[in-house]
Amino acid sequence: MLITRFGHSCVLVELEDARILIDPGIFSSQEAFRLKDLSAIVVTHQHPDHIDRTRIDVLAAM
Repeated sequence: MLITRFGHSCVLVELEDARILIDPGIFSSQEAFRLKDLSAIVVTHQHPDHIDRTRIDVLAAM
């Protein structure tokens, strides 16, 4: 397992067969919003520091 932090609350968890992005909020680094081949995006709650609503659809489509 590999865990990469992208600022504030955003982390990428990489397992053998999955890539899970957790809490890609407004304070996350730009690299988090360029990730591809995600298995899932997890949002722990709906505050802007945990979800950037303007970019979540773009992430989900990648």
